Amino acid sequence: DGTGKLRWQGVCATDPVCRRLMTIPGVGPIVALTFKASIEDPARFKHSRDVGAYAGLTPRRFQSGDMAGQVISPNGEITC
Repeated sequence: DGTGKLRWQGVCATDPVCRRLMTIPGVGPIVALTFKASIEDPARFKHSRDVGAYAGLTPRRFQSGDMAGQVISPNGEITC
């Protein structure tokens, strides 16, 4: 319902960590709150890449012709 959405937005508007996370394109109040709640204390991770691994995300490189890049994909990719 709309009440829950307003509550999340209100919490994020007053929380400095959520506000900073929401400056990232595509990150809204739900993602920011979920990330903050699941990570809790970022100091427990030795490297920033460990946070992605904890969240189940892994970097993946791709290269095709003259184009190369890197994307983040969930572990256990589904192939058809």
